[in-house]
Amino acid sequence: MKSKMDKRAFGPWALVTGASSGIGKEFAIQLAASGIHLVLVARRLSLLETLGQQLQKQYGIQYRAIGADLADESALARILQVTEPLDIGLVVSNAGAGAPGEFIDKKQEDLLKMVNTSVIAHLKIAHHFGRLLAEKKRGGIILVSAMGADRGLPFMANDAGTRAYIRSLGLGLHEELKRHGVRVTVLIPSPTDTPIVEQLGFQPEKMPMKPISVEQCVVETLIAHKKNRPSIIPGRLYRLMDALTPDALARKMFGKLLAEGNGIRWRIEQ
Repeated sequence: MKSKMDKRAFGPWALVTGASSGIGKEFAIQLAASGIHLVLVARRLSLLETLGQQLQKQYGIQYRAIGADLADESALARILQVTEPLDIGLVVSNAGAGAPGEFIDKKQEDLLKMVNTSVIAHLKIAHHFGRLLAEKKRGGIILVSAMGADRGLPFMANDAGTRAYIRSLGLGLHEELKRHGVRVTVLIPSPTDTPIVEQLGFQPEKMPMKPISVEQCVVETLIAHKKNRPSIIPGRLYRLMDALTPDALARKMFGKLLAEGNGIRWRIEQ
């Protein structure tokens, strides 16, 4: 199952951050299947090279691989240097990883690093490429947020706060940039079968619904983006759950899953 992208609407090259695994990797695969060349960004350069070579062989695309930590201020300069001569028409800003735990137990430097990765990096990428795409009057930006982030998540308070920023930024840019012929869509991933589920300590058997496949997540997002929708929660049942679940209940539900999965003692107050 794949969603074909029209290179005439988006141009010959796409930038995908967080491309070494999970949702970012699947975006790279889906875009390569449409014949779109790729600039792949993640910390693990070896995985990017392996992926790029695989997609080059399978689909005949070109690729550039950039090993960079987007929490580092120099990372964006490297991305701009590589992309400057390329006709980038689609940007998938996906970098960021969850780090569950009690807020007050975390080091402030780690909290700020999360802000750099999940707020500042997305802002800089959206600003730079948003301007370039607006000048071309075509193309698109997909910003990756997180389900429940706008409600507040116990034991991921800082992480959720950064993802709530991404959602708000993207929804605002959707209205601003569509005047210039640029699509902006916020992906709000429902629980998805990627390594992050295990990293967060979620136990699928205790979750109210099973995670969706990464392929479904990306296909639904690309379809929504082609239709220029402001946001998408992949999975019809997850969309329904998100719409019907009150904020307080959502916080308790996600907090319980995170606490149980990470050995945190937490008594839910009624």
